[in-house]
Amino acid sequence: MKKIFHVLIIITIFSLSCEEEYDLEKSVLIYDKDYNDLPAYSEWGYNTFGAYYDRKVFISNNYEIPLKVISYDNSTTFIFKGEINNPADNSYNSYYNEEMSMKLSIENFKLETYNDLLLFNDTTIDLSHPDCSIVITIDNDIFETVIISGEFEFKKVQNLTVDNEPVEIIMSGLFDYQFLLNEEPISVSNGRFDIGIGDENFYKY
Repeated sequence: MKKIFHVLIIITIFSLSCEEEYDLEKSVLIYDKDYNDLPAYSEWGYNTFGAYYDRKVFISNNYEIPLKVISYDNSTTFIFKGEINNPADNSYNSYYNEEMSMKLSIENFKLETYNDLLLFNDTTIDLSHPDCSIVITIDNDIFETVIISGEFEFKKVQNLTVDNEPVEIIMSGLFDYQFLLNEEPISVSNGRFDIGIGDENFYKY
């Protein structure tokens, strides 16, 4: 009986541990009280992001990994993936969503592990720097952009610990930039992100 009870305790602890890890991957969307199409700025690892793409909304969703960080060769790439709303049926109040991703690459900067992201804490990147590039993908259409100006601010990058063990890095910040797409200027404004990075969304090769 004691053995059975002991096994049940182990199973319960393991289940709770798995549930905690799964919960860390979930998105918690709390809308901003002023920009009510976007998630509120937070620093809790809510796994959300959002920004205005001109007058449309580019935002994370519940079925795409909101951010992947890739360290490859001598560069680091951040891929934000979600959806963008578009007017449907020529109706002002009717919308449909398309898949969208924003890929920000920084040359001459390589991460060895996701813990190296802590180096970005309280750092602002000038997106007009020659080492920075942004590629936009909407559905299956890929667009190279020419950055006019902009900043990507890591307001807070911190360790998340569970039971005194580090489990992931939480990155929170803001971004705004302007770029040319097919010779047309476009603004991405009021961008914000709050996303956990760990083994499941950090890649090095």
